[in-house]
Amino acid sequence: MGVSAYGYGLICGTVTFYHHNTRRRKRKEARPLTLEAFVVYSEERFREIEKQIEALKAELGLENVYIVPVSATEGDNVTKASDNMTWYEGKPILSILEQVDIDENQEEGFYLPVQRVCRPNHQFRGFQGQIESGSIKVGDEITALPSMEKAHVKSIHVTDKDVQSAEKGQPVTIQLDREVDVSRGCVLSAGAGEKVTSSVEATLLWMDDDKLESGKNYFVKLGTRLVPGIVSKILYSIDVNTGEQKPADSLGKNEIAECEITFVDRVVADEFKDHKTLGELILIDRVTNMTSACGVVTEVKEDGQEAGKKADQLRAVIKGQRAATIPFDLADDNITRSFVEQVEKELTLGGRHTYLYAPKDDEPVGIVVRHLNRAGIIVLLVLNKDLKNKEEIKNSLSKYSKYIKNWEEGEKGDVDSTVQTVRKITEYAEDVYGVASHI
Repeated sequence: MGVSAYGYGLICGTVTFYHHNTRRRKRKEARPLTLEAFVVYSEERFREIEKQIEALKAELGLENVYIVPVSATEGDNVTKASDNMTWYEGKPILSILEQVDIDENQEEGFYLPVQRVCRPNHQFRGFQGQIESGSIKVGDEITALPSMEKAHVKSIHVTDKDVQSAEKGQPVTIQLDREVDVSRGCVLSAGAGEKVTSSVEATLLWMDDDKLESGKNYFVKLGTRLVPGIVSKILYSIDVNTGEQKPADSLGKNEIAECEITFVDRVVADEFKDHKTLGELILIDRVTNMTSACGVVTEVKEDGQEAGKKADQLRAVIKGQRAATIPFDLADDNITRSFVEQVEKELTLGGRHTYLYAPKDDEPVGIVVRHLNRAGIIVLLVLNKDLKNKEEIKNSLSKYSKYIKNWEEGEKGDVDSTVQTVRKITEYAEDVYGVASHI
């Protein structure tokens, strides 16, 4: 609820407007200034202000806004209706406040973000958390998110008491009638309509001294889930004074912007207006562990093929590298298995995430390479001399791998040179993945 007040002196309300009506008096009516001389309330001016607030209400999506003309010094429309403003037909401030329903905006369905999994013995596995919306009773069917597994409530515990039902605001332990895939950060839901996604749009308030730029990754706290994520795109900044949307590629301290955030894993989320706990988030700096931003979810993105591509890219970005497949053909006299092992060792020591893969005959090399690259891994592919279908494998790699290296003569057999080449190929850069605009 919002209360807007118009008047003189000390004003009670969230939005305050001042207007000196004495300016409307003609000079020939001038007289000694007394308190009574100021108590002249203009309906015309009030209606002007009322229109302005109604426009703001529509712009911000506010509900249940009451606009009341008041005078704190004279008491007009504070505790009782004013005799000086007979043109105002609404209720006074006190009556409005006494009748406010603090639970007027009910969230849909039942949901409980899991804070802890309790397993005191092999016969009991309970899921602990606070009920954020709705109610639950023994025997009800619930859905575990994001796994989408269904089960029935076997028992409900409030502190050390076994109860038959529980409702919003209560901390509970819920036992289900079968094993489901649930851990901290998951959500137990029944008819709440939450969504499972890997990308959201959110309005962020930036609080860090360092600027926010597209492509930087953080820990994202959403509900009870802590998951790595990246601010993949700054859609626009918002002027705090006018609400104007402006193009932006960075964000400074105390600035607000609409951003797209991509997660490394699927999370349970919803728009803030529908479910507050699953629609509010914070960004935590991965190095300093400081809270860099807070915000609310404005749109939950649909998961699909494009979301899968973003997740693949994100995995590599978080590792600080570009995924690639580098083939080493042992038929070349200058390349040996020990040489490739030494290259991998040096790359690993230098912080690269690598995997040495020496396929055997009839293995689906292309598919294996594809999955490793999707995980953000640099694949050092060792092709043995007697490997069948070697040329076919080489040809298929262009379909599955991010990069195929054609070795120069001077690079063969030189560990340092090869390591530097691979590091250069796999170096992370925004223009490689297009994080700022495409991730």
